[in-house]
Amino acid sequence: MPAKDFVYDHHIVNLLSPAADAFAGGVDTDVLCLRNYRSVAVVVATGAIEDAGISNLVTVKACTDTSKTGATAMPFRYRVCRSSATVDTWSAGANADAAGYNFAANNPVANAIWIIEFTADDVGAALNNADCAYVSIAETANKTITAGIVAILSSPREPRATPRTAIAED
Repeated sequence: MPAKDFVYDHHIVNLLSPAADAFAGGVDTDVLCLRNYRSVAVVVATGAIEDAGISNLVTVKACTDTSKTGATAMPFRYRVCRSSATVDTWSAGANADAAGYNFAANNPVANAIWIIEFTADDVGAALNNADCAYVSIAETANKTITAGIVAILSSPREPRATPRTAIAED
């Protein structure tokens, strides 16, 4: 039997290309359609923090389609790794309620990695069997942070060599 590669049962989507002042004015990621996947881990990787007092409120919103119809804030799970050349340990997992969690204010270090996790079942429970969701980051203090965001979708309903899309409904 040939070996499966990582992409066989995972799908990686670039939600925000790395940029300085990445969350300026607040950002919403692309909508992820979970119709073909059971779970998602959204990875927010930060670089330089140019200002003190960083404050970015992260929420996850369930919706019924890629136009964000019916957007409803929902609970999610998260953890942080205060990453460096000598540190790669993760915090314990924690739960955020629908009001969200202010990652940067609670973990104000450069070069951190945050994981936001939720499942297709979580999305459906938050909004009448919806199957789409996105991450919204509100810049609650006008400060500069370099960051990028990717999503890793897993547990595909139909694993295959070329993963099905997650940013378009098919």
